[in-house]
Amino acid sequence: MIRKRLPRIGTVSDWPTCATGSRHDTGTRRGWRSKSTRTGIASSYGCRSGGDNIEEIMKPALAAGDNIAHYRIVSRLGQGGMGEVYLATDTRLDRSVALKVLPVVVAQDPGRMSRFEIEAKAASALNHPSVTQIYEIGEDKGIHFLVMEFIEGEPLDRRIGEQPLLIQEIAGIGSQIADALDAAHAKGIVHRDIKPANIMLTPRGHVKVLDFGLAKMTEARPAPGSRAETRFVSEAGALLGTVEYMSPEQALGRPVDARTDIFSLGVVLYQMATGRLPFAGSSPSETIARILEAQPDAMARFNYELPEELDRIVRKCLEKDRASARARDGDAQCGVENSYRHRG
Repeated sequence: MIRKRLPRIGTVSDWPTCATGSRHDTGTRRGWRSKSTRTGIASSYGCRSGGDNIEEIMKPALAAGDNIAHYRIVSRLGQGGMGEVYLATDTRLDRSVALKVLPVVVAQDPGRMSRFEIEAKAASALNHPSVTQIYEIGEDKGIHFLVMEFIEGEPLDRRIGEQPLLIQEIAGIGSQIADALDAAHAKGIVHRDIKPANIMLTPRGHVKVLDFGLAKMTEARPAPGSRAETRFVSEAGALLGTVEYMSPEQALGRPVDARTDIFSLGVVLYQMATGRLPFAGSSPSETIARILEAQPDAMARFNYELPEELDRIVRKCLEKDRASARARDGDAQCGVENSYRHRG
């Protein structure tokens, strides 16, 4: 069962009670940076604030003041491979939302439209406090759009920077990510792009996992030989994701499952604990080679305050053979809890 494979990074009762009185509040080490820049928010919606050079055809579809359905555009947050993201106002409910659109010319591409619809279906199937809510998917004036919860906060990659986090931060943040993935995996959904830029921290320290644009429904495999089955296989075999956080099977273009997210979670935990990536190379090809062949340095080499048990569980997540060691993470759940309870 998938629930036995996901490591638990401490329990709610183990998390520290911070100055705000919330056990979820993990923003105590360097002080909470409440005013994230637009670039930071945009990066956590799977896009960049500018200069992407994604495609010349992906020009801004909307401008401030434009209306699409009952949403009024406030500003453009950025764009990525899956389209553009705008900050908008829901004029019916008077709330801020994130509105992702595909330009008309891109929406005519069946592959992109398929991934766009997969994102909506995958995320809307989840009802979890650490997963971004999907409000609506629709089309207006020839523009296909997805409306989701707008998260004001700080991306995890910015929180990490190049410095290790405290063990209580790792425990609080990591456990919420793991719990969100557990809920997704229970519905047959694999995220496939878990990384700090896709994880937002609210001002109270709550985690929100964003961007299920690469999500894969593991249950709904079409009938063999059908046209839909060919598309499913080609997407499963594509190198979709962020290289530094890919699992070995993902880097090889092989089909993925929940254990792929476990590997990526291990990379995120390693980065939170050390401020470094475990398999970083000077090029994407060198990074992939290290993911496939190299073992990461012991985390204690970069952060001597970490419990040995945490190093062990992260290595467990980063096992290259998902069919054996990485698949058996039931013992790791207790291991991480013990490492946090008996830290220091």
